[in-house]
Amino acid sequence: MARFVDLLLAGLVLGLSGVSVALVGVLLRGRRRRGDKRRRIVYLGTGQIAQVFPRNGVNLFLERECSDFDGYFEQLWNVHFPAGTRGKLDLTPRHHLLDVDFAESLPDQLRLTSLVWRETRFLLWLLPFLVHCRASVLTATNPYLQGLNAAIASRLLGLPYAVIITRDYDWDWAVLGKQAFRSVYPTRRLERAVGRWVLRHADLVLADRQYYRDFAVRNGAAPGRAIATRVLADTAFVTARADPAVRERYAPGPGPLLTYVGRLDADKFALDLVDCLRLVKRRFANVRLVCAGTGSQSDEMQRRADDLGLSPNLRLLGSLPLDELPALLASSDAFVAPHMGYTLIEAGLTGVPVVTYDYDFHAEIVSDGQTGYLAPLRDVASLAERVCRVLDDPAAARGSVGAKLRERLLREHSLEAVVPLYRQAYDRVLGASA
Repeated sequence: MARFVDLLLAGLVLGLSGVSVALVGVLLRGRRRRGDKRRRIVYLGTGQIAQVFPRNGVNLFLERECSDFDGYFEQLWNVHFPAGTRGKLDLTPRHHLLDVDFAESLPDQLRLTSLVWRETRFLLWLLPFLVHCRASVLTATNPYLQGLNAAIASRLLGLPYAVIITRDYDWDWAVLGKQAFRSVYPTRRLERAVGRWVLRHADLVLADRQYYRDFAVRNGAAPGRAIATRVLADTAFVTARADPAVRERYAPGPGPLLTYVGRLDADKFALDLVDCLRLVKRRFANVRLVCAGTGSQSDEMQRRADDLGLSPNLRLLGSLPLDELPALLASSDAFVAPHMGYTLIEAGLTGVPVVTYDYDFHAEIVSDGQTGYLAPLRDVASLAERVCRVLDDPAAARGSVGAKLRERLLREHSLEAVVPLYRQAYDRVLGASA
C-alpha cells in the first residue's frame, strides 16, 4: 500500500513540477543573451567540494576535472548535485565550485516522491543559474541523472549540452550485476532508457578513451558527435624519481617490490592481486606487494592472504598522501593492476614496468612486450608469468618497456597534446569564433 501511495504521489508531483519547470524555462529562455562570444561552461557532477582535494589535489583538479582548457573557457562552474550539503568555493577568479542540495522532509516510505521533488527543486534552481551566469554550454559528467538535467535544461533554454563518459556502464551490469555507483533509478531498464535518450540528443559526447566512446555509440550517441580524446597525465608523476627512503618506509626489507594504486573493489578484480602474488612467490619467495587504496574487498584480500600464508608479503596501506604516490611507484620493480583507469597513465609516466590485463582501454596504451605487459582477462597465471618476466631483470624491463611507455605518454598524454583535442571538440558545438 505504501509503495502504491508513493508511486501515485510521485506521479502527481512529476506532472505538476513538469509544468512548473517548463513555464520557468519558457520565461527564462527569452532572457538569455544571444550573440555573446565569450565562452562559459557549467559542469554538472556528483560528489562534494570536500572530496575534491583529498582525491585529486588542487592542481590536478584544475587540469583534469575543472579544466578551462588553457583559457578556452572564460568562466567555469562545477556544480555538484545531490551533494548532501550547500557550499561554494572559488578556486581561482575563473574556476568556481558549488555544492547544491535540498533537505528531504518527506517520510522514508515516500522515497520516490522525495526523489522527484528533490530533482524538481534542483531544476528550478539550475535554470535561472544558467541564465544568470550566461553559460555557453552545459556538460554532464554522466548520461543518467546529470545527463537528464543537462538535456532538460538544454531543451528549455536552447543551450547546447555535452556528456562525458567515464565508464562502460553495460559492463557494470554484465559483470557486477549492478551499477558500480549508486543509481537514483528504480530499475536498470528505466536508467538505460534515460541514458540512451540523453546520449542520442547530446550535441557532444566526450570520452577520454576509445573504449568509452564505443560504449556511447552503442547506447545511442551519434558517431559524428562522439569524440575520443585522451587520458590526461598528472604532471606530478612525470618528475617522479625512485626514493630508497620511501621504499624502505612502505616495504621494509630486501626483495622485489610490486605496487598497486587504486580502489580495492570487485570491478578492479582486487582479489586477483592476491592470487597473482601467490604464484609469483613460488619463484621470488621474498616478493612484496604494496597496495595503496581502499575498497569493499580490502578485508577479504587480507583474509585470503592470511589463509595462503602471504601475510608477510602483502601490505594494504589504505589511502596515502598524494605527494607520496609518485615516489612509491617510481621506487617499485613493477606496477601490477588487473584493471586500471588514470593510474595506468600515472604509473607509466614514472618509468616502472606495467603489468595488467588486456581489458578496457589498456591496449590503447600498452603493447604487450613492447611498452608493457598484457595478460588475457582474468588469467591470473598469465598475469603472474608476466610479473616474473619483469622480476627476472627489473633494470632491463625498466630500461626497455618502461622507458618506451613513458616516452609515448609524454608525447601523447601531456597537457600540450590533450588540451587541443578538447578545444577542437567544443569548437564543433560553439563555433570557432564563438
